[in-house]
Amino acid sequence: MNTPRRSHNFIDLTGQTFGRLRVVGEGEKNNGRTSWKCRCECGAMVTTNADNLKAGRTQSCGCLRNERISETHTIHGALKGGKETRTHLSWRCMMARCYYKRSNRYKHYGQRGITVCARWHYYSNFLADMGERPARLTLDRKDTNGNYNKDNCRWTTQTVQQNNRRNNVSRRSRL
Repeated sequence: MNTPRRSHNFIDLTGQTFGRLRVVGEGEKNNGRTSWKCRCECGAMVTTNADNLKAGRTQSCGCLRNERISETHTIHGALKGGKETRTHLSWRCMMARCYYKRSNRYKHYGQRGITVCARWHYYSNFLADMGERPARLTLDRKDTNGNYNKDNCRWTTQTVQQNNRRNNVSRRSRL
């Protein structure tokens, strides 16, 4: 049986751990350099060269990078699985409607003088007062001319919200 010739400085990395990667064996040669097959802690397989492993440039299959990005972009725990929560989206859109002049909804809110109470300028306070947004419900102001605050807001269905519009004829006749 012919064994491949090894250079005198060949170091077998099998069994060693680098970051989240455990070397399970040799990969194919790439430009005369040995690559290494590694199993990540998450179970995925990745092949890389020894220089990247030793220098710490490759520490996982990519899952570590994704986790770090997710942590960096998490605002008050408002990301789940790398996606913005419905509650945070409602808060962010409410703030944009009232304060961001480029918002296509600004003319119906901020320009009319609708504001958000100072306490709710912090997402954590909004979340504490309103709780998580229930499925299929949206943020609604009971008084359509009133500001966003704990006493004037609720989570409600789209149907209730459509009936609570300024331009709803049946609503105006009840006032």
